[in-house]
Amino acid sequence: MSDRHAEQNERVKALLARIDADRRAFNRETLSRRRLLQSIHEDIEAHIEPPDPLTADIQRQWQRLYAYNAEVRLRYQRRFKRPPPRTVRPVPADPDDWRAYHWQLDASNHPISNVHNAAAALRESPALSGLVALDKGQRAVVLKGPLPFAFWEALDFEMRRMKDEDLSGLLEYLQAIGLATLTREDCLAAVRLIARENAWWPADG
Repeated sequence: MSDRHAEQNERVKALLARIDADRRAFNRETLSRRRLLQSIHEDIEAHIEPPDPLTADIQRQWQRLYAYNAEVRLRYQRRFKRPPPRTVRPVPADPDDWRAYHWQLDASNHPISNVHNAAAALRESPALSGLVALDKGQRAVVLKGPLPFAFWEALDFEMRRMKDEDLSGLLEYLQAIGLATLTREDCLAAVRLIARENAWWPADG
């Protein structure tokens, strides 16, 4: 194995280790919040005689938070369970794989790291579709949802202007799913293109 392949393998291992550590941290934080809410609920139950409107409301809030955390955890496991390696692999001829229909491939059936494929990912990938848009009121590119791998924003994300580190996170994900040599400039060009396609005025909702 060449030094280059060894270095790529080490990077993949490091990425997998970091994702696994982040997943464990997310699970610990979720469990901690659930225990805190349960403790608060039990304390309130011990001091307020039912039926009490406040107790009933807290119970409903706790149930909604529990259901929301369960949904976020399931979405996290489905989206971030195992990130694909950055090594370039042929795109499978799978009717359920959007890449086979929207990406430009070379003679070896490998994806080409260009603006077209980055823009196609932002349009067609279930993990990226609809995430970037142009807010014409602010004249700014906004992020409408958390990016892949950014699981720490899943619980309390609010739409905001896209930052430089968001572009880095998007570039990391695009490289991970096959566009291994995509440049930052091409990634930014694709973001601007798709943001313009998804342009909206705040008054439109």
